[in-house]
Amino acid sequence: QRLYEKYVPANVREYIDERDEEEVKPEKPKKTAKTTAAAGSVPTTQNEN
Repeated sequence: QRLYEKYVPANVREYIDERDEEEVKPEKPKKTAKTTAAAGSVPTTQNEN
């Protein structure tokens, strides 16, 4: 860990950390997308009345 921190610049470590976080996050938006799609269809039917 010390060698990693010594030789890898801070901005590169941050970039790598951000990429690791993005790999975990795609599962969550899929679940919210279904909820958003269902909620989005409700107002369209209400506007038709």
